[in-house]
Amino acid sequence: MSSKANNLILTFASLLCLVIILEIILHTLFPASKPPLGMFDHKNLMYVSDTTIRTGYTTRGAWPRKKTPWVINSRGWNFISQPQKEIAPSESNFKTLVVIGDSYIEGLQVSPQENLAYLLQKKLIKSAHVHAFGKSGAPLSQYLHISRYSKKILSPDVLIFNLVENDFWESSRDWHPEKKHFLQFTFDSSSYQYIENLPSDPLLDRKLPRLRRLLYKSALMRYLVYNLQVFSRNQYISPQNKLFMQTNKDSTLHSASNFTKSQDPTSQKMRQLISAIFTKIREEFPHTKIIFLMDGDRFAITHALPHDQTYLYHKSIVFENCRYIKANCIDLHPIQKKYYLKTHQDLYSGNDYHWNKNMHQLAAEVLAQQIIQKF
Repeated sequence: MSSKANNLILTFASLLCLVIILEIILHTLFPASKPPLGMFDHKNLMYVSDTTIRTGYTTRGAWPRKKTPWVINSRGWNFISQPQKEIAPSESNFKTLVVIGDSYIEGLQVSPQENLAYLLQKKLIKSAHVHAFGKSGAPLSQYLHISRYSKKILSPDVLIFNLVENDFWESSRDWHPEKKHFLQFTFDSSSYQYIENLPSDPLLDRKLPRLRRLLYKSALMRYLVYNLQVFSRNQYISPQNKLFMQTNKDSTLHSASNFTKSQDPTSQKMRQLISAIFTKIREEFPHTKIIFLMDGDRFAITHALPHDQTYLYHKSIVFENCRYIKANCIDLHPIQKKYYLKTHQDLYSGNDYHWNKNMHQLAAEVLAQQIIQKF
C-alpha cells in the first residue's frame, strides 16, 4: 500500500476518533441543545413541533451546562396543562383563554412550569382554562391562522396575542418569502389590498425527513446548528426591509407621533398590513375578548437608551388598531422598566434575548390582573 493511501487512512481514522470524542463530550460534559423538531400538520395547514419526539431539552451558548426541559403535547405545542384534578369543574362563568405567540410563548428558554401560560393557569385556577400555542418564527399573520385553529378545537372566550418587533415584517410574503410554512399576506397592487397566502410544507421537512432526523441524533451537528448557530449568521433580509431599516437609521424624527406621519411607501404598506390583520381578527372573533401584549424595547430598558424609532412606529400602529377593533392592549415597556430599575434583575435571556423566567412570571402577573379586573 502506498504512503499516500496510508496517510489518507490515518487522516480518516484521526477525524473519526475526533468526531467520536466530540460526540461524547457534547452528550455529557457540554450537552448540545436538543430543541423540538418541526413538522407540518397537513390537516390544519399548521407548522407545529414533531409529536413523535415529545420530550427533550435546550442549552445555550458555546459552553452549555444547564439543560432546560421541554414537553410537546399531543397537538404539537410546547405546553403542559395543570393536572386536571387541580382545575375546578366547569361552570357557566368558567373561561377558556388562549395565548398565541412565537418563540416567546413557546418558551424553550424556561421549563414548562415556568412558562407564562402555565403560570397564568395557576393564577386563574378557579376561573379559567389556559391553553398556549407558540411556535418559533411565527409572525403576526400566523397568529391569525392559529386563532382560527384554536376556534375549531376550543372556542376561546379570551384571545391573548403576544407581540414582539419582528412579528410585523415577517407577516408579508413579499418581504419574507422564506417563511412560506406560515400564513402570510401578499400585496395586490391592482386592488391595493393584502391577500392571504396559505402555509405550505417546508421543503426540508418534505424532502429530507430521514436525513434531518439522522443529523438531529448527532450532538456535534446540534451543537453547530443550535448552540453556535453557524448556519444562522446571515438571516434573510429583503431589499424592502433593508430600505425601511436604512430609512429609520437616517431619520431625524424623534417621536412616535411624527414617525407615523412618514409618507414612505414601505411604511404605509406596513401600516396597512397590520391594520388588515387586526381587522380580520376582530371580524372573525366579534364576541371574543382580545388582548394584545406588546413586549418592551429591551435595549432602551437595560442600556438606558432612547426608544428605537422602529419600535415606536410599530407600537403606535398596534395601539391605534387596538382602539379601532376595541381590543385591550398592554404595553409591557413601562412595567418592565419599573421592574428592572427596582430589582436590577434581567428579564431576558443573555444568549438570545428571549424572555427568562423573571419575565414569564411578570407577564403572567400582569395578564392575570388584567383578566380579573376586566373580564
